[in-house]
Formats: sequence, structure tokens, C-alpha cells
Amino acid sequence: MAQAALQGTAKVYQFPVGGRAGFAEAQKAKLKEAERLRQISESVVDDCWYHGAAIRESDPS
Repeated sequence: MAQAALQGTAKVYQFPVGGRAGFAEAQKAKLKEAERLRQISESVVDDCWYHGAAIRESDPS
């Protein structure tokens, strides 16, 4: 009798807590966090103009 090659065990995935509603809430939370991070990064970029202006003013040439 021939031996079959072992392919390993099956991958078990955990269902989202709360089923579909829980999944939707998790997606909303991810989008909300992404928007919060985008707003933070925009404010950091917007505040950099002051640094550039100070460097230009201090340049003796």
C-alpha cells in the first residue's frame, strides 16, 4: 500500500466577534483610525513651513 504525503494541518481562522456586525464594526474602527492618522500627518506637514522659513531667514547668502 502506498503512503500518501502529509500535507500538513488545516489553517483555522477565528470568526469575528459578533459575526458580520462585529466585522463591520471592526472595519469602521480601522477606517476611523486611518482618518485620524491622516489628519495628524497633515497637521505635521502643515506645521513644517515655519522651520523652512526660519532656515531661509538665517541663511547669510
